[in-house]
Amino acid sequence: GRFSFVGCEPVLVVHSSGKTVRIDGKPAGRNPFAVLRRVLQMHRMAAAPTPVPFVGGAVGYFAYDLGRFVERLPDNTVDDIRLPEMHFALYDTVAGFDHLAQKWYVACADIGASGAAARRKRLASAIEQPPPLPRFGPVSARGLRSSFTRAEYLRAVARAKDYIAAGDIFQVN
Repeated sequence: GRFSFVGCEPVLVVHSSGKTVRIDGKPAGRNPFAVLRRVLQMHRMAAAPTPVPFVGGAVGYFAYDLGRFVERLPDNTVDDIRLPEMHFALYDTVAGFDHLAQKWYVACADIGASGAAARRKRLASAIEQPPPLPRFGPVSARGLRSSFTRAEYLRAVARAKDYIAAGDIFQVN
């Protein structure tokens, strides 16, 4: 894309794991969608013309398993990586890099958070002399090995197709 963004020092962080939603580590409710909606309503931003398309706001993700708040699904999986089902950080100050113009911008959103002026100043001073952007060269695939034999892989694909046909799943990664 044309722009890249960097944020630091979020105003607050909202995440959910299991049946607990937390804001900055403190319990804030049980429904992740309701808690996030409340946070976004409390920190609305007015639209204004800017040289970059993002001046701050919530950045994060909704995990696939959050679907259990929308519909009844069996819970027979093992949570072996313990990531939150939802994780958002709210930023009022971001640095935006315009790759086309080769220019940095400090973008600020007025969301009523304390300390915004100090965050803007720290971020602006950090990008006055930004480090050079990394350059990437070709990557070799030599030495990579699959964990499947060809026959095992074809069996796994056939099994996944059977699950899809049965309506048990709709996507396999």
